[in-house]
Amino acid sequence: MSWSSGTVRRARLFCAAGVLVLSCSGCAGYRDWAGLLEQRLAAGDYDGALAVLERHGRRERDRLLYQLNRALLLRMKGEYRASNAAFEEAKRLMERLEAVSVREQAGALTVNELQRSYVPEDYERTLIHVFSALNYLALDQPLEARVEVLQLDQHLRQVKSEAEAGGAFGRYFSGLLFEALGERDQALVAYRQARLAYADYPDPDALAMPRQLQRDLLRLTRALGLIEEARRLQQDFGLESDDAPSGSQVDSEKEHASSSAEVALILFSGLVPPKREVWIDAVTEDGTLVTVALPELAARPIHVQGLSLEAAGRQARGEVVEDLAVLAAEALARRRPLMLARALARAALKHEAVARARQEHAGAGLLMNVVTAATERADTRSWSLLPGQIHLVRLSLPAGWQRLRVVLLDGAGRRVQQRSWRVHLAAGELRLLAWHWIDDEDLVWPQERDAAQPVIQPAAQRRTTH
Repeated sequence: MSWSSGTVRRARLFCAAGVLVLSCSGCAGYRDWAGLLEQRLAAGDYDGALAVLERHGRRERDRLLYQLNRALLLRMKGEYRASNAAFEEAKRLMERLEAVSVREQAGALTVNELQRSYVPEDYERTLIHVFSALNYLALDQPLEARVEVLQLDQHLRQVKSEAEAGGAFGRYFSGLLFEALGERDQALVAYRQARLAYADYPDPDALAMPRQLQRDLLRLTRALGLIEEARRLQQDFGLESDDAPSGSQVDSEKEHASSSAEVALILFSGLVPPKREVWIDAVTEDGTLVTVALPELAARPIHVQGLSLEAAGRQARGEVVEDLAVLAAEALARRRPLMLARALARAALKHEAVARARQEHAGAGLLMNVVTAATERADTRSWSLLPGQIHLVRLSLPAGWQRLRVVLLDGAGRRVQQRSWRVHLAAGELRLLAWHWIDDEDLVWPQERDAAQPVIQPAAQRRTTH
């Protein structure tokens, strides 16, 4: 049996459409299974969350995202060595992905953005070093933790805006770590850098410079004999001359240096807002359906919005030191023009493919139009297990054994949960502790095309719409 050239051409078109259909079937996004992972996480079922990740999160182009999620889940589970092994693998993958392959670029231009390998945002890279350093501290490997903050410093020096790259908290955390290691000069440098990053924060209405950082700067400048700088800081911050570093009104600096210790607790609260997919549909003059898909950031509530640290009859309230919703919104806003340009280029290429198919056969044109519209997907991937907010509380305590009581509070100041630690503090020690908290109130996974779901706008846009 012989086929005509027209029949062969039509067969090829149908085959091409079939290939696109198969491509579309592999385009199920992160949103399609991340909700289930979060449910396991909120229930404290870390093994269950890891099982969901193993089952759904191991696509070739998501290898880096898989390692990041796995590393953070292992950290929450307390498997710090395995967590850092996953973080190190993620770092290696990031180095390889610095040069994106030509094939991935072409796939993103002709099919959808999910044909590209996942690459983390700058603020996500910052938190890799923070979590790795905390893992090393939990393993009693302070020098390895120090290496992580040096890598963090190198990363922040390479970004365009430290504040948008999570440098405010990253620098503050570095200062805490240097201080815990007894390197007060390095700690002061990091605190100064943190002050600058907070002053340049993407949304100053959302987050101001923490009061605790102001106290830390004042205390260290005094301790290092920088009297004039200390006076300027005291005047700039409006701090009283006897304002103690930890916020407690009962400790003097002399007592702090000779017979007391300190605890700094970092709370990773809730989950960062997820991305969702929005479509823009239009019909051209020749009757072709053209679809453009873009990601947007949906608001997510954060149940725990404060904390209190109590021990030895003393108490301190925590502060928000990083708002990941702000950083995620700014990062998406920076990428949106390029995403839109690629989406429009794809739309033009797909429209041309439909026109060619229609010239061969009306049915082929219709099928090609359906397939090209169906394969248009936005990239909604993100490291969505990151916290929504980061809190810090610091308290000065007598040296020796202490029982710490941490109380988590909602937006109305009501107690949500509490936890106790029993720690032995050496005189002059600064102990860094961390706690990840997620509960069912944080699990609002927005539905696609849900117009009622609020959208997070970047800071500049929010300020112009007030």
